[in-house]
Amino acid sequence: ALGKGGDSIQSVHTVIIDNTKFTPEITEAHVGDLIVWKNQDIFPHTATAKGVFDSGNIAPTKSFKFKILKAGTVSYGCLFHPVMKAQLKISEAPK
Repeated sequence: ALGKGGDSIQSVHTVIIDNTKFTPEITEAHVGDLIVWKNQDIFPHTATAKGVFDSGNIAPTKSFKFKILKAGTVSYGCLFHPVMKAQLKISEAPK
């Protein structure tokens, strides 16, 4: 974990953006985990899930981080490239 106390991060999951796709397309994580999207493509992209998170413009070589606060399945995509779709499958933090 990257910290002490109630707001510590359990695990970090990296999603690579390249070739106009998210890899992996399905990320399994737990509440309290951190998701990091890294743009290794030559174009800007977004990681956007309506009402949950919106990275805004992630320029090439840049990244966006989001800490998961609740369980569930979250579908997200890139606002610039509608063909880019992926999912977070979030389960409760292990006790």
